[in-house]
Formats: sequence, structure tokens, C-alpha cells
Amino acid sequence: MLRMSLKKWKNLNPERKIRRLRDKLLLLETNYDEETHETVSEMINIINKDPEIKLNLSYAEEKNKFEIQRLLAETEKYLNINISDMNLCIKTEDGKRKIKKLPIKVFLNGLRSAFNAGSIIRTCEAFGVEEIILEGYTPGKENRKVCQTSMGTHEKIKIMRTCDGIEKIEELKKSGYRILALELTSKSIPLNEYNNTSPCVIMLGNEALGLEKKYLQKADAVLEIPLRGWKNSLNVASAFAIAAYDISLKIKKS
Repeated sequence: MLRMSLKKWKNLNPERKIRRLRDKLLLLETNYDEETHETVSEMINIINKDPEIKLNLSYAEEKNKFEIQRLLAETEKYLNINISDMNLCIKTEDGKRKIKKLPIKVFLNGLRSAFNAGSIIRTCEAFGVEEIILEGYTPGKENRKVCQTSMGTHEKIKIMRTCDGIEKIEELKKSGYRILALELTSKSIPLNEYNNTSPCVIMLGNEALGLEKKYLQKADAVLEIPLRGWKNSLNVASAFAIAAYDISLKIKKS
């Protein structure tokens, strides 16, 4: 990889210099090599001497993945780049575990946010949920942002859309599934006090309005997550992640 000369660097504006540095750091993040490491060191030395750039970067001589992350964070802050999960190089054991589905289905009633829908899909796949049922205008696999946020898990789990949510819930009830609503109501019971390990459907509602009354009336149990803070509610995707962990753990132990 060619190193950029001091003369060429002087012809770049501060933002382009930082962008070029970030490009090199991203290369190091995914595929470390000594030549790129030396190039980054040289670029940092030049940037630190540039009076127009209000950054004082340090760089360890030895290979250090946390050092690369720190430098990426500093350059992204300078460039005002916001990072989400799909932008990060996350090393995982994806695809290496044997998939074992649990008798849990998730019913999404009128969610508006593609981010929330994608996050819930990702959580469902992670905890072995067997199926996701989309109702109303809840965005699904046809939405690019849903697919991005789900990090590919939308292809690993069964997702279906229903035209008649009540009919679907009644059908599942007859098949032996308990219908659970995750919602704050006067009749809600704390999640930690729910110990039934039967197959279940977890219903989640709209971010602003919650579950429609017609679905709440079909619930065998309405669950809430006990909170201690000033804010008495959680984002629907965050709340579901807590509920999915708790319920899946109890079913696995039964």
C-alpha cells in the first residue's frame, strides 16, 4: 500500500486527511498488516503537526485492536459520523451453534419503527423464537432498514404476516399456546412472577399507544417489567429483549 507523501498531504483539507486516516484504520480493523500499521503511524505524525486539525492522536507501536478502536472513535467524532451495529466489525461465533427453537411465537401489533422491528427480529433469532407474526403496518423483510438492523437474522427465522390478527391469536390459543401481552396496565403482573412454562405467544404493541384493546382482551396474562427509575417505561425492543430472556430461560429449564 502506497504511503502518502508530506507534500501530497499538505494539499488535502483537514477533513479529507482525517477521512483518509479512517480508511486506513478500517483496513487495519479487518485485516492487520505491518505496512498499513506503518502508514497509519506516518499519517498520525503528519496530522499532529497540522495546526488546522484540532486533534492530538497517539498510536502504540505494537499491534493493539483496542488502540485501533480508540482512533476510529476519535476520527468519527471529528467527522461527526454516527455508528450503529451494522457498521461495526464484530467478531462472533455466528452460525457455529446448533439452532434449537423454543415453543415461543412473537406477535407484533402495529409497530411503526423499522429499527424496533429489526431489533426484535434479531432478539427473537438469538433466543430461539420459532416464529414472528406481523400485524397491521408493522414493517417486515420488505423494509431495507429492518433487514439492516436484524443483522441478517431475518433470513434465519420464520416471519409471516397476518391479515386478521384476532383470528390468528384465537387459532394459536386453540393450538395450546398461552397468549401473553407485554404491557403496562392495572392488571399487569411482574415478569419475574410469571412462572408458566407452556408454549406461548408474546404480543408487543405500538411504540406510542401499546397493544390495541382487542388484543389485550385475548391475553391469558399481561406482563410488565418492574422498573425503579423516573421513567416508567422502556423502548419496545429493549423491553422485549428482557422478556425474551426471562421467558425463554424458564421454558428451557422446564
